[in-house]
Amino acid sequence: MHTKTDHQEFVIFAIDDSRNDLELLRFQLENLPGLQVSYYPFTDVESALAEAERTVPDVFFLDFDLGAVSGIDIFDRIKKAELKCPAILLTGHGGEEVAVQAMRAGVSDYIAKNVVSRAGLKRAITNAVEKQRMQAEIEDKQRKLEQACKELRRQNQEIQSFYHTMSHEMKNPLTAAREFVSIVIDGLAGAVNAEQKKYLEVTRESCDILTRQMNDLLDASRLENGKLEVKLRPVQPGSILDKVFFLMTTKAKRAEITLEKEVQEGLSPVLADENRMIQVLTNLVTNALKFTKPGGKVVMKAEIAGGTDSRIRFSVADTGCGIPLEDQQRIFDRLYQVGNKDGTNHGGLGLGLFLCNQLARLHDGTLKVESTPGKGSVFSLDLGIAVAEKKALAGTGF
Repeated sequence: MHTKTDHQEFVIFAIDDSRNDLELLRFQLENLPGLQVSYYPFTDVESALAEAERTVPDVFFLDFDLGAVSGIDIFDRIKKAELKCPAILLTGHGGEEVAVQAMRAGVSDYIAKNVVSRAGLKRAITNAVEKQRMQAEIEDKQRKLEQACKELRRQNQEIQSFYHTMSHEMKNPLTAAREFVSIVIDGLAGAVNAEQKKYLEVTRESCDILTRQMNDLLDASRLENGKLEVKLRPVQPGSILDKVFFLMTTKAKRAEITLEKEVQEGLSPVLADENRMIQVLTNLVTNALKFTKPGGKVVMKAEIAGGTDSRIRFSVADTGCGIPLEDQQRIFDRLYQVGNKDGTNHGGLGLGLFLCNQLARLHDGTLKVESTPGKGSVFSLDLGIAVAEKKALAGTGF
């Protein structure tokens, strides 16, 4: 940005209804130490503003009292005309109240005519120009920042739209591929030997993995757009665990890991979206199996939380490799994946735990983790019971 120096000419406009005061100001501005000044005096406001459109001044000197209008009124017109030049207010009377009024209006400085000096004028001019330069830089950076934010929002919307569309487009062929593979595995298209069946089951499992990843992408897109909803209904905690256990048993056996479930007796129903809770717990069990070696154990539990009868705690505990302390604060971040020191790649998109945590929040809960590297991890989620929720709603008049 261009900056004035002591050896460049400063263009000074002055508006005052007194010609004598204008001439006195000219006298003071002449031969300012270290400054060259080109001076334009005006007694008529309209003429001054018209000339300012052609020759933009570096500084306006404005008389505070111009009869029908004030210097502050003129400065408002200067700002509305977007002339981008500072103003210094001169007055022959007035005290602290006038100075405060001037500063609130955005005037750069305020000088009483009876104490004007060349040193004071030089200081006021250079300070006003420097303040204007800094303000222009701030406004320029602000504009660039706003443009960058606008571009980032646009790019984010494009990305969201892309993986939303991609997920939809890929789900149909994936579903069809899985169904045809299942038909072949079941022998409906002809006999298959044991080796062929083994390969086909791997193919079906791969289809299931891709389908889950596509569903994660769709859910992430719905979250971004505020369209992911949960339908809360009273649900038995044991029923949720039974369904998750049924879905994950085969996978646990294949990984040679013991999968267990424990449901405390007499638990009240929780207020939850059953399908979404199954999604959360299935994801947690899938992760537990992924990071647990053959021969290990994964345990799902539903129990009263922390000695209170108003919330039920769901948890998934494993005897796996555990999570490093530095990763525990970030594992619920979108796209974050724990680094593997042994070089093992466990795959995934880095959306599973992010979605689990967001779904927990939609249930008015918080997903928590406790982990010790080398010993295992416990993920837990507390949900309110349906009875408590009904009482709360009754208290609001619904």
